[in-house]
Amino acid sequence: MSAIGNRSAVSRLVVLMLALVAIAVTVSACGGNDDETSAASSGSAGPASSGDASGAGEEAAKSGMNLPKGLTAGILHVQGTAQSDQLIGYGVEDALNALDIPYSSQDAQGNPAKMASGLDALINKNPSVVFGISVEPATITAQLKKMQQKGIPFINVGGTVAESPLVALSPVPSDYAQSAIATQYLLNTLGAENSKEPGTPVGEVASFGFDPIYSLFQRRITFETMVNEAPGVKIVADHQIDFENPTGDIQSATESIVQANPDLKAIYSCCDFTLPPIAAGLRQAGATDVKVVSAQLADPAVLDLIQKGEITAVGNAALGASSWMAVDEFASSEAEKREICRTCWMKNEYMFAYSMVDQENVDPSFQLRPDFAIQPLIVDYPGYYEAKWKKEFGI
Repeated sequence: MSAIGNRSAVSRLVVLMLALVAIAVTVSACGGNDDETSAASSGSAGPASSGDASGAGEEAAKSGMNLPKGLTAGILHVQGTAQSDQLIGYGVEDALNALDIPYSSQDAQGNPAKMASGLDALINKNPSVVFGISVEPATITAQLKKMQQKGIPFINVGGTVAESPLVALSPVPSDYAQSAIATQYLLNTLGAENSKEPGTPVGEVASFGFDPIYSLFQRRITFETMVNEAPGVKIVADHQIDFENPTGDIQSATESIVQANPDLKAIYSCCDFTLPPIAAGLRQAGATDVKVVSAQLADPAVLDLIQKGEITAVGNAALGASSWMAVDEFASSEAEKREICRTCWMKNEYMFAYSMVDQENVDPSFQLRPDFAIQPLIVDYPGYYEAKWKKEFGI
């Protein structure tokens, strides 16, 4: 794809600098370090992490706000079977429900054609706004232009997408940061296992990703850049996931990579939904000693795999905060009768609370939904926005 070709020109130096900035924030929690304070304190920069999210939300509320009646919304999923997609979608739904805004949904199931047709179906309902979960603008350009003509804003949530004037807002965690923290953890782990030169990472590694989704491209390029700065580490395989058959494709690819590279030490993955089939593939190949690290945590099954030691560690950013930030800005723009502010959400970026989850701190106790347990929230962003809206809108 030409878009991917253009992206490959991203400066390695810029990527590395972004990665190192993220590492500086959380490096003390990575790679087997005994200091666990950074994971617990990584969200402490913002008011809602102090334990009084409601108080912080009320303090942030504006006076004299009235939410217009009759607002409706659409939600376009990129791959509804991915737990990260579900978690982000739950956040949009919960936030809309808190504001009493009805919505309808479409699931593209990883198929670009279905992304376009699904958005067409949502547009036909004439919603006030559509929230897309990491849907690349290039796959829905005609529909986005139609929305622009009709005055319907398209807001991206969850993961980074390519910059486009047709996207009104994109309040998302940094994919560079998520990947940098996870990659540094992997490198630290490889260094800890080096008996000849302790602290120096060595070994063969493989990666799983999907470059046509820009957020996943950013994660892979960060991983690749950082690993290439470690002379003793070699990337022996980079598998591009078949998004229309992810489970079978990932498991078979894992087995093939292990067979072709018997000295494989670690696997880096873009996404949480890849981890159960990677673990299954390693079991099938008899290679359960291979370390597995991912940049993103949202799948409840992954927490169990971490507890069992089948997955080494997973990066954790509060993806659901993206949804609440997006809904808040949309509601505020409607109440204030103004354009959507593209950057105002950044004051609450601390809510993403980047950290790593491994066997030492895994805690599948927070029930986001029945049978959907996730790592407890470091920052109570739902409590913050619910209190803010109650004071602003009387809801």
